Amino acid sequence: IVLQNCMDTNEPDSDGLTPLMHAAAGGHEEVVGLLLSHGARLGDRDNRRRSVLHWAVLTYREAVLRLLLKHAATDDPLLIDAYDESGCSPLHAAIDSGFEIGVSILMEFGVNI
Repeated sequence: IVLQNCMDTNEPDSDGLTPLMHAAAGGHEEVVGLLLSHGARLGDRDNRRRSVLHWAVLTYREAVLRLLLKHAATDDPLLIDAYDESGCSPLHAAIDSGFEIGVSILMEFGVNI
């Protein structure tokens, strides 16, 4: 609907979450890919300075996390180590939430340890 109506794919809601963040948190891999192909920005942050990678990790979205990291590797390589307002990186979030496969995926893509 967003794309059909030519809406801004980067327009945040009142919490600062973009459509890409919502799609990532919901585990909608195809929608994430579609949004990225239509110019959704990886580097946007919500009101708590969380990135789309934070949202993929916090909601245990393995396939989405891989897809985002593949895009980030070329489009925004520093995103993997980005901190939110509490000083938490996606790696910290994965460890804190017990998302072991997320930790492994982040390490596979070169997260700073």
